[in-house]
Amino acid sequence: MTETESKLITYEGGPRPLQVRVEGPAGSLGPVAGPEKRPAVLVLHGFKGFMHWGFFPHLSRRLAQAGYVCVSFNFSGSGIGDDHETVADPRAFELDTTSKQLEDVAVLRGGIARCELPVFGGIDSGRMAILGHSRGGGHALLHAAERGDYRAVVTWAAIHTVEFFPSEAIALWDQVGYLRIENARTGEVFKLDRAALDDGRDNRGRFDILAACARLDAPVLVVHAEDDLSVDASAATQIYSALSAGRDQLLRLDEGGHTFGATHPLEGEPEPLGEAIEATLRHLAVALA
Repeated sequence: MTETESKLITYEGGPRPLQVRVEGPAGSLGPVAGPEKRPAVLVLHGFKGFMHWGFFPHLSRRLAQAGYVCVSFNFSGSGIGDDHETVADPRAFELDTTSKQLEDVAVLRGGIARCELPVFGGIDSGRMAILGHSRGGGHALLHAAERGDYRAVVTWAAIHTVEFFPSEAIALWDQVGYLRIENARTGEVFKLDRAALDDGRDNRGRFDILAACARLDAPVLVVHAEDDLSVDASAATQIYSALSAGRDQLLRLDEGGHTFGATHPLEGEPEPLGEAIEATLRHLAVALA
């Protein structure tokens, strides 16, 4: 089995610092000669998620064992603290917006392309893929369409619209100026400021995920479980139908829910998660060859 190495860093190349985890085959994190540079996968977590939740470290390890450098990070609006798991800055979560999230992705992707830190030295920025889960899947599609140079895109249980809250919740949000958000895992209750609501309304064209799909040239793998109670499986159908590259794939899992059977902390590899990972590796092997 391929040995891997990982490093936790703080990337400060943008307006807000980002907690970043980089994992790759042993010896790949640092200055590397051109022919030895590795293709990389940028991984985006979802709403209320973080880069060390459940299946993300396992996915990172599997990608690294397959020869890729995996770059995952916490969105600045996640509010996750130095323990990489607990929300220590609820105000950052409250003021988060889709514009900020897309800026986080773009800033980090630019830093990788410019090899701004030694840890990015082993990455072949011309052979990059992006993978996103849930809201991160929607953002991966938006960002990939804007940037235009990814070789592959993968979505896991992705949203097909940034307006994923029920209409009654949006109406209350509009009325009182904030939306209460409960973390089912910890029981904590946070708020989302109306800035996120206004941001969505002011940028409807830019945040149109299905329209972004139509602009993508990179092959896309769409993975979704039929029994997903958080994001209905119909979202996958709409995303897949909107794609135009002609090399796209849709994988509908019979079960697994929103996280493909994974919990936090992860215990073993649930079968649906294993199916999603194997399909992802096959997709990347072709696109990043």
